[in-house]
Amino acid sequence: MNITQIAFKQNRLIYFLIFALVVGGIGSYLMMSKLEDPEIKVKTALIITPCPGLSALEVEQTTTKILENQIRTMSGLGDVTSRSLANMSEITVNLHTTVPEDEVEQYWDVLRKKIDDAKSKLPDDVMDPLIFDDYGDMFGLFYSMTSEGFSYEEMRTYANKIQDKLLTIKGVKKVNINGVQQSIIDIQIPIEKLTNLEIPPTDIIDALNNQLSVVYPGEYLSSERSIRVAVDKQFN
Repeated sequence: MNITQIAFKQNRLIYFLIFALVVGGIGSYLMMSKLEDPEIKVKTALIITPCPGLSALEVEQTTTKILENQIRTMSGLGDVTSRSLANMSEITVNLHTTVPEDEVEQYWDVLRKKIDDAKSKLPDDVMDPLIFDDYGDMFGLFYSMTSEGFSYEEMRTYANKIQDKLLTIKGVKKVNINGVQQSIIDIQIPIEKLTNLEIPPTDIIDALNNQLSVVYPGEYLSSERSIRVAVDKQFN
């Protein structure tokens, strides 16, 4: 008995299979992503924890192990790998392949909660862990901003305004600004004046450290000026 004879004798089964293939094809077409750059859910997150002043062994014992043990209490985990370096801890978290894509963000929220719970167990000198889980984000457009006669500070102000406007557009998820020039303060202290005034260099360092506190970004420039004024007054 060949395939043709089977098709004629079992014609209802053949019609059903053809109908199922047509319906499945139409459904797949309607559900298929049609974006030029479709969103891809990457089930990997990276946790970076700055540990200034700690050796690789100290980072492993006081930071990496604590965070890794807390992370492993999550469900849906795949591989968890870690690396301890001098001044830095690095942990890579992979979700299991069976985790549905629409639930990935929920798992990352649980990850952040686990990290927050472990913060109290970390040394005081260790900075807050940084969690990167946006590997799947893709930038479709790149714009270059150039100007003549404007300072870097003015360019940054205009770039921030453009960023705020772009984020209001429907479908825009993220706008990054690259190439921003960071403000730097150069403090030159004449040794002769320090000697004449009998001011130890440690007093100058302590005064600067007291000024370099974390403030709201809008007050960043004013804090810079306050440091300059404080230093200038001591030598006038």
